[in-house]
Amino acid sequence: MSLSQTNNHLRPISRHTTTNNPSNLVIFHPCQTLCPQVTLPDGVKITFCYGASVHFPIKVANDEDILSYSDLIENTPGIVIPHGIALCIVEILTRYTSPMHRTASVNFNVVMEGAVELILDSGEKRTSKRRDCVIQRVVNHAWRNTSEAEWARISAVPIPAEEFRSREDLGKQN
Repeated sequence: MSLSQTNNHLRPISRHTTTNNPSNLVIFHPCQTLCPQVTLPDGVKITFCYGASVHFPIKVANDEDILSYSDLIENTPGIVIPHGIALCIVEILTRYTSPMHRTASVNFNVVMEGAVELILDSGEKRTSKRRDCVIQRVVNHAWRNTSEAEWARISAVPIPAEEFRSREDLGKQN
């Protein structure tokens, strides 16, 4: 990997989590401000900012969600938490294109830094720049950082979704 691929010059992610004190005033939770980060073999970095097993509404009393998240950090299921919700930050190397992959989720993505191209299995492509959002709905796709010199950063909130089945697939079952 080149120097530009190993040194991303992006500011580390800080997390500030709120909670309620016994007087029901909102305070900052004493959990770590630095988020756990994983570097994949291809150099892509994923920072895990929050995750909770989903019970709607999310149970925050007695820090149930934070305790659930702590367990998920030690036993990371990946970006999508089955029956849960997460907030992840993904950092993509310069000139990098991910392998084509299908999500089993609806993802709310916001480009925080740089520009990325979303490549769909149909061949369609669309470039998103800083502050643009992408809503992915159980999609087979790849991401490409369009920059020759700068890393890209995307925030992602994946929520598990039912597997997509085409009308043709559904017809074969009947």
